[in-house]
Amino acid sequence: MHSNTEPKLHDLLYLKEHLTCNRYLADIRTGFVFKKLKKGNMFGLEQGLSHQLLVFLEGSCTIDYGCFLGKKFSAGEMVLIHRRSSYVGQVTEDMKIVVMSFDCLIGECDKLVFESYANYRSSIKYDFRATPIRYPLTDFFHLLIYYLQNGINCAHLHEIKHKELFLCLRWFYTKEEITYLFYELIGKSMDFRQFIYDNYKKVSSIAELIELSNVSKPVFYRRFKKEFGASAYQWILKHRREEIIRMVVNPQICIDDLYEKFGYASKESFHNFCRKEFGCTPKQLMNRYRSIASQHADTGTSSYRH
Repeated sequence: MHSNTEPKLHDLLYLKEHLTCNRYLADIRTGFVFKKLKKGNMFGLEQGLSHQLLVFLEGSCTIDYGCFLGKKFSAGEMVLIHRRSSYVGQVTEDMKIVVMSFDCLIGECDKLVFESYANYRSSIKYDFRATPIRYPLTDFFHLLIYYLQNGINCAHLHEIKHKELFLCLRWFYTKEEITYLFYELIGKSMDFRQFIYDNYKKVSSIAELIELSNVSKPVFYRRFKKEFGASAYQWILKHRREEIIRMVVNPQICIDDLYEKFGYASKESFHNFCRKEFGCTPKQLMNRYRSIASQHADTGTSSYRH
């Protein structure tokens, strides 16, 4: 993916017409952005904004994402960040990157195709590993960068390139490779899966989540078990544990932040939760995972699990 020459830029014709068009995107929230980052630069995203496909064209970096710390990525690789999670990256070698942000699949067939890949998920052990970029995606991104660097930010272009990218993936990548790359998106019922991801943090109980779903309790539980392979209670508890771990490794977070963030009535109730689920106090939990994070930073290893 590395290129020793920069693409030549030409004056974009009829620039004023382009910039004044109501389809011109001054702020790219869904679409493609090309970035050049220097060694030592930090980059990332807060949860809840959009999914991001990170496409590494040159250089290298490390990323902390969910239960994975210090994952290393380099030129010629790509990885998906689900919008339910925040991430933080640090550039370890001057980097060029394309970031594709999207809320949903816009191709007419993409959702149906992704749902048909759901059976491949059971044979995958997901560990936030990169997927290689290979031809013709190399040329796809090279031309895309040329457009972006010339100031072409038409919404139509971003929509067309979104659809083209997913077509290229289906044409030139195996079903197993696609399932791995989009592991956190793919499911038997993607609408239901997305509904759960969008709303489970907004409610204080499973009963509220069921009410939002507009289906009966038996139907909700049956669909949840089929889609996620666990009960709603077990799944939400697992994600709460993971989110707590993601927060405690941040040295700027204190215990008060945690129990307020997760809606506990008192510090005592949060202490009780930690003792039951982690076998220790919140303070001990912080010390444990901050120590692990420090060890990973020193040794270059890349993940941790509860």
